[in-house]
Amino acid sequence: MPLLREFALQFLAAAGVIGIAYALGVDDWRLNSLVIGVAAFILARCFRSPPWWQAIHLVFAPSLYLALAWQQAAGISPFWFLAAFLLVWLVFRSAATGRVPLYLSGEQTARQLAAMLPENAALLDAGAGIGSLLLPLARLRPDLVLNGIENAPLPWLIGKMRFVRLSSPRWRWDNFWTHSFAPYEAVYCFLSPAPMTKLWEKACLEMTPGRLFISKAFPVPDVLCEVLAADNDTDTLYLYRIPANPAATAQ
Repeated sequence: MPLLREFALQFLAAAGVIGIAYALGVDDWRLNSLVIGVAAFILARCFRSPPWWQAIHLVFAPSLYLALAWQQAAGISPFWFLAAFLLVWLVFRSAATGRVPLYLSGEQTARQLAAMLPENAALLDAGAGIGSLLLPLARLRPDLVLNGIENAPLPWLIGKMRFVRLSSPRWRWDNFWTHSFAPYEAVYCFLSPAPMTKLWEKACLEMTPGRLFISKAFPVPDVLCEVLAADNDTDTLYLYRIPANPAATAQ
């Protein structure tokens, strides 16, 4: 798994530098943290990690040292750091496991979809966040059968509370990778560039030809699509019809 590999690189850099520092009697942890960052960065470059991981490796150990030094100097309880970590995990769990941050779709996207979806269509929002798409879409198109899937605990809980008085959308705490796309006329996502190729393959495998796969802001590489442009690039929608022969869609 890519995430485990990045953890391993950081561990190898830290273990190597700490071992050498101990052997040489160097106990300057400010210096050691900087060397760990550089070593982890070099390893990440050698193993061709994505650019954002290289940057994380470079700054992780120095940032950890600075945070601990600040905590000791200010007398801050370490429980606050634990609370901050738990909060970040609850909100951004998908970013760590699937390189998918939390994005909010907004009302403009809801209006775009409301204008194009057929009557009584079933739509899945894969990675639905706090329901920022489905809530306005339910108001604009009460005929639609709306479904949302989110696996980050805190966004899912917020969405659940927002929909508690509504019979639609159907709100699930689940992983969309294990959820079948077959029942839906349209699948919508607002994720990141990282999963798009794999997600398109899943849609082609499970959805009926002619149905819609819709991505906001992030196109599927090397696949022909219809583009609904917007004033802001992040509001652009990329529309893909599921083909009978997926290879025919390649550019």
